[in-house]
Amino acid sequence: MDDEQIKLEVRKNVLGRSEFAYFQSGELHYQTFDTKFEFVVPVSETHTARFGETMSSLSLMKFIRAQIVSNLAGQAESQH
Repeated sequence: MDDEQIKLEVRKNVLGRSEFAYFQSGELHYQTFDTKFEFVVPVSETHTARFGETMSSLSLMKFIRAQIVSNLAGQAESQH
């Protein structure tokens, strides 16, 4: 997994806004408007923060990045 690849994917997905899709198994599921990238926000990491129906994707960058890393790791495993 290349750091540059991760940075490029993060940059591409943090522009614009993200929309809440659904809640399941202790996770908030969001999708970016522009790229339709789906990512999860574990409720255990929300603490006292307010998560709205739509939010700036930049404010959700931590979760977007974590999903990108997870997706790339899954792709690398499936290729071996």
